[in-house]
Amino acid sequence: MLAEILTRAQRYTVETNQNGNTNHLPMALVALSEMGANHDQLEAYYAKYAHLLVSREIPRTTAHFEWEAHLGDKSAFEHYLNYFLRQVEREGIEGTLRSYLDRLMPGCGASAFHAVIRLSYGVQVKNNSEVAFGLADLASSYLPISEPLPCKQNLREVLENALHTYEGINVRGRLISARMLSVVENPRFESVNYAPRSLDIAQISELVAELYLKSRDFTVLHAVTSCHAMRYLSDYFVQPERSLRYYWAALIAAVLSVEDLRLGSLPTIKLKPLSDMSFDGVLNSDDSHVIKLAWSCLDEFRYYQSEHHLKILTMLMEEYC
Repeated sequence: MLAEILTRAQRYTVETNQNGNTNHLPMALVALSEMGANHDQLEAYYAKYAHLLVSREIPRTTAHFEWEAHLGDKSAFEHYLNYFLRQVEREGIEGTLRSYLDRLMPGCGASAFHAVIRLSYGVQVKNNSEVAFGLADLASSYLPISEPLPCKQNLREVLENALHTYEGINVRGRLISARMLSVVENPRFESVNYAPRSLDIAQISELVAELYLKSRDFTVLHAVTSCHAMRYLSDYFVQPERSLRYYWAALIAAVLSVEDLRLGSLPTIKLKPLSDMSFDGVLNSDDSHVIKLAWSCLDEFRYYQSEHHLKILTMLMEEYC
């Protein structure tokens, strides 16, 4: 059921007709399916999203493609897609990711993390084409950020120092990825691009969920969903510590791209057990970000038993169900 709908969704570009915004259709379909959506609900979401889609124009591709020579070139997307489709067909998902993922991680902020999210969702449902789409987006939208230097501070201290340093700094750009680029091009970024000597994806997941609860910020939402994605991708790193450091650097850039980020106190929320939650509102929602956030928090809570993720889920259920 899902595979057939995804095949139809793969006829369209990775961006919509809305000024370069990302095409969320395949990711939302996977998230809905993983949360238990039935065929009618998947088809209904597809129909609601259809007016945003742009059909792909498939160019003549060459047999030999120098993939590292075109990183960050969006016009090369179809060439990357053709290349990675062949790699996945030949090497399988695991073999392909182990060959390419570490090399692409310095640019993992590509498309405001949507590339790694789509890639991860392809891994989650074992869809070869979605994995290739994610890799092609990651390569063609590659957003390079330098590896953070090791420090003695913990994650929270690094982030708080970065926010303080960038307080009042003007950040240019409309889209998240453009604003992230503005952040890393600022000479001050070098002074905040640090990471603890040892990084733990579970601790990062907890921190970004807390940050979202305190801010309810749209950009920070992408930190939550991308961290969920990274949990699945981390199994395929050959150099896990190094790759996770690049992800942390991209997270810092994303958080700093929000000018004057306002962090309130943690909200007081009466938690509900999952067994008492109804996901009907989310399953029938037309908001792709709500759908993906719900799936990320549900899956992260099941994995980590994290109260912060359960709080976000509870808020979503109260707002949409």
